[in-house]
Amino acid sequence: MKRIVTFISIIFTLFINAQQKVIDSLERELLNPTNGLSKVEVLNWLSYYYARSNPEKGLDKIDEAIKLAEKTKDSLQLGIAYEYKGLNYKSLGNDSLAFSFYDKAEDIYKLIDSTRALSILRLNKGLFYAQRSNHH
Repeated sequence: MKRIVTFISIIFTLFINAQQKVIDSLERELLNPTNGLSKVEVLNWLSYYYARSNPEKGLDKIDEAIKLAEKTKDSLQLGIAYEYKGLNYKSLGNDSLAFSFYDKAEDIYKLIDSTRALSILRLNKGLFYAQRSNHH
């Protein structure tokens, strides 16, 4: 049993360290863009990764992404931003707000006819319902 606990602790530590490296890389990307991602894309990705470790900070990043996506009229990134805002609220345990932002993202994906993004969102919403034991 002790070996299993040690193994799980090591895996968890490696996961956290890897995730933090991605976050650090994205934060540097905001300051000095190098890989061709737009600022709103970087903010969206930061929010996605912060949802697991620091959802409050993820909400700060995603609010900035929403403003930028609205300003640049980037509908796909705006939909992604609403989806990730829902993810951060899910991490905070606020299911009603999470679903309201998932619904906003779904409306945008339908409007721009993004079947891939819509399919992924619906899968994630289904998983969210299943995690809450709402299987119908």
